[in-house]
Amino acid sequence: MDNRFLGTRKFFFAMIFCIFFAGLFFFISAFPSTDDELLFASAAQNLAITGKLEVPQLFGNDRIKGRYRGIAPLHVFFGSIIYKVAELLKSGGLQVLFMLNPTYVALTGVTLSLFAIRRGYSLKISALVGLIFCFITLAFPYAKTFFRELLAMLLMTLSYYFLDGALSSPLSTEKRTFFFFLFIGFFFCAVWTKEYLVVGFPFFVIHFFKHKFNLIDFVKNLRKKKGLFTFVLLFSLISLLMITLILVHSAEGRISFGFIQHVLKFIPKMPHKNFTSAFLGSLISPAKGFFVYSPVLILALLFPLTGKWKSHWNDWVFAMGLTFGMAVLQALAYDADWWSFTWGTRFLLPVIPFWILLLPPLLQMVLSKRNKFLQALILLMLFASLLIQLGGVLISDSDYVAYLLEEQGQFLTGESMWQWSELPFLTYWQMVFSGWQVDIAWLRTLGLGFLPALVMPILCLIIILGGILAYWLCQKGKPYPYQFRITLLLLLLTLMLPVTTLYSIHDDPKYYSQNKAYRDAVSYVSEGINASDIVAVDAYAQPLWYFYFNFGFLQNSWIGLPPAKYSFQRKTVFYPRMDETIQILESTKDTDYLYLISGNVEEDQSGAYSDALIGKGLILMDSICFIDDEKECRVRLWVIDLNSQ
Repeated sequence: MDNRFLGTRKFFFAMIFCIFFAGLFFFISAFPSTDDELLFASAAQNLAITGKLEVPQLFGNDRIKGRYRGIAPLHVFFGSIIYKVAELLKSGGLQVLFMLNPTYVALTGVTLSLFAIRRGYSLKISALVGLIFCFITLAFPYAKTFFRELLAMLLMTLSYYFLDGALSSPLSTEKRTFFFFLFIGFFFCAVWTKEYLVVGFPFFVIHFFKHKFNLIDFVKNLRKKKGLFTFVLLFSLISLLMITLILVHSAEGRISFGFIQHVLKFIPKMPHKNFTSAFLGSLISPAKGFFVYSPVLILALLFPLTGKWKSHWNDWVFAMGLTFGMAVLQALAYDADWWSFTWGTRFLLPVIPFWILLLPPLLQMVLSKRNKFLQALILLMLFASLLIQLGGVLISDSDYVAYLLEEQGQFLTGESMWQWSELPFLTYWQMVFSGWQVDIAWLRTLGLGFLPALVMPILCLIIILGGILAYWLCQKGKPYPYQFRITLLLLLLTLMLPVTTLYSIHDDPKYYSQNKAYRDAVSYVSEGINASDIVAVDAYAQPLWYFYFNFGFLQNSWIGLPPAKYSFQRKTVFYPRMDETIQILESTKDTDYLYLISGNVEEDQSGAYSDALIGKGLILMDSICFIDDEKECRVRLWVIDLNSQ
């Protein structure tokens, strides 16, 4: 099959991309588990609407308080682009952002398959490499999220791919130069997205030395091509200028001179009492360990025993160096607080592709059936890894935290990371069989009886089965036109998948699309609001807030207000950040009217924010109540003149 397919390899990679993409979309959740995801989502929405990297939607979050530090602007930028698709369809403003990470994972999987081909493996092995990465490692459950690490992972993989191509392939000077620029560009963007990846630089240098690349001869050849040399020189100078401007003007960003100075000054002074525990915890702790959550990657440690060690030892050194380097940085920066409640070790996601690159010689042994014991061991590792990842896919991290608190009265702590009694991946499966809601968007929607929810999973299965069928037919030696037609059809179906998904999961109960009071309130605001007005939603991370984020689509900045708290001592509801909130709303610049929407009218102080503003001398222009009798829901809207003092 390989020889016949050699001339049409691009069709093969298009097919496996479609299969990876559809397989990941099948399990999409399209709902956040943490406020980190909401931070990037809010920045992306605001960038698309106002062109500013701000997050006033998260003002009500007591940790973030509406502040955005310029983290991962590239991730936010891509989010703002895809947000425009939802804006065009008037549906899924938050949901659509969760379609980026499956794309990043699928593209990374295809890049790893290309790597396997470059290393001399068959198409079958290359397909297995991509498949294992996408569905048997931590990349699988994280494909459902909106974290930045998956973009950083793709960018880092591409940088290594192009550097390896520039050094190991017989290329023309022009193409080699192009590959070097791609390597530098992707590496900078990877570090810009996840700053820890800067630790990979010395291991790229090792890659240069391993290939004995003669930089002097390369420059001499480049100088002979005067036009190309001039272009390279000018492009390099412009790039250096842009990077310098980013470092100087990104005052609050992670890639800036100010942040670098902060790190160099404060990290040595920070307490490192728990450094050993933090470092080892990220690799082998029961609750978070990198190898515990992806046991198949342990097999990569055997790479030095394979026949590929002599020619590709640098791959092993790069994977080990990058992994341990990032674990050291995490332990230095966070000490006892190195962990989070999310699945596995999130910050190590970008290193996974480089461990996968070490598996092909072992997979070849499995297919050749030369060593039955090793074959059984590898298959067992693959199966165990798949079961572990499925648990993280089926249950959300936020539900896991709720389960520990509600069912067992436990809070996650640093000590919890080392307890074998409550292994998260076992607890997640226990939750599945205990009746906790499965965290898959189309299943949630189907649970309400909305049959259109089946459209997306059916399309995913058609693409997957079509891709497998196409692969099988290509083995039979079908002619080029046939391969072209079937691949084109698969790509068209794959391009339709994001829009089809938005249609299928429109009525996801997590976003309250069926609430008439919510719809009427937002519709009223959209008809009367002007460009100089602002919207405030009471309150952050509550049903109305999620509805407005997902279905609002007003071209105005909006603020998520702090939620009310309940005082058990006073037996009443109160707003602990009232003074701060009123000051923010009062001082909003260049704003005429405030549209204040509250979904908390059943509470004693649902009009507390409006009363406080009116008490400051502002004029109430309108007050309307919207009711959904079926949902027993009441929404209140106040229109307040902010220039009336």
